[in-house]
Amino acid sequence: MDYRGSGPVMGRLTVVLILVLSLAGFLIPGIAVSSEQEITVRSDSLRIEEIKGEIRFVGNVVLNYQNAVLTCNTLVLLTENSSPSGVKRGIAEGNVVITHLEDRAEADRAEFDVASGQVDLTGSPKLIRDRNIISATKITYFLDSGIANFDGTVEATIITPEETE
Repeated sequence: MDYRGSGPVMGRLTVVLILVLSLAGFLIPGIAVSSEQEITVRSDSLRIEEIKGEIRFVGNVVLNYQNAVLTCNTLVLLTENSSPSGVKRGIAEGNVVITHLEDRAEADRAEFDVASGQVDLTGSPKLIRDRNIISATKITYFLDSGIANFDGTVEATIITPEETE
């Protein structure tokens, strides 16, 4: 099935969008999503393939929720039982940027596992807060514990505040 624009599919995707936001939750500690909060997703196209269990947003993808924004070229949600409420994995590819207030994560690819709460950032990933930057070959973040692992060549630029007398 190929769905473009708005209509009945938007109500059906509300659960999916809430799950996508929870996947980006590492930039939004303690995020609580209720069904009454506004979530918007824009893309050039949307394709749902129920038999394959795949929901694909393609082209200029922008997901907004409160103060958080996820942008990428393609966002694919993989589901169980061909149901949008059964999202098990998400893959954002191409110019992936997740921002929340002054925090920013950048990568070529972000892969999310809903069950484990694991987020893998690859393809020149970096985390940025103010002027502080940590980059690595791969960044793995665990939503449940708040633990981040930086693997491969790690480079950190930390700006310390000047002391005032």
